Amino acid sequence: MNNKRLLCVLFIVLYTIFLFTLSLTASAQAVPSVILKSNKTVLAPGYEADITVSLSDYQSFGKEINGFQFEVSYNPEQLEPVLENGKPLITLVFGFPGSVSVDADIISDGRLCFVWYEYNTSHIEAGLPSSATDLFKFKLKSKNSQSNAASAISLTSVKASYADNSTDGFSVFEPGKSADLLIQTGPLDFLPGDINQNGALEVVDLTMLKLHLVQRSPLTDKQLLIADITLNGIIDSHDLVHMKKCILGLEVS
Repeated sequence: MNNKRLLCVLFIVLYTIFLFTLSLTASAQAVPSVILKSNKTVLAPGYEADITVSLSDYQSFGKEINGFQFEVSYNPEQLEPVLENGKPLITLVFGFPGSVSVDADIISDGRLCFVWYEYNTSHIEAGLPSSATDLFKFKLKSKNSQSNAASAISLTSVKASYADNSTDGFSVFEPGKSADLLIQTGPLDFLPGDINQNGALEVVDLTMLKLHLVQRSPLTDKQLLIADITLNGIIDSHDLVHMKKCILGLEVS
């Protein structure tokens, strides 16, 4: 009888410890994060990259939020923003028509400011999941520089506007941030997609990429860099499709 009671007490203690550990893990994971993403890892002179500002774990902010202000820095010697009417060109990714305002300004050479503001906070509460949500994207263009460089794009400041009006405008908070984005800029010393490096895009290049993707004939590190014809840092079927279109003359590499 005593053994049964002891086992029962032990089970309750262990189960309580398990629940406590689970709650600590969940709270540790629920850290608001702002992430910068790019659709390109290499930019030849004159080419553009889409930079996306993404938010995750919105529900763990602890307050209802209706807007954000972001400051982003970049290397002005290698990159420049794509402009529209004198302001950085931005595309809204998340937001309900008529209820979201998104704006951008140039603070100085190499520094941009973005404001994403939701007028109807019930939309934010209902619409933003705890997983990552892309808010908006902007474009950076590689300058016609003859020097190669790893150009950093950094999130330097994040501010929030709370729905309960407990703050005057935007207040600073420190969410988790991704590491700086690094984009290789400058002249390319190869023709993207020219895997056999004979100076032209041909069917043989397409065949080499196919064999790599089906794991029959792996490409070398140098060939992998060249095979990434979409210049997004990933070798996949999109490169295959794009290469085929380039060979057929439907697109340019």
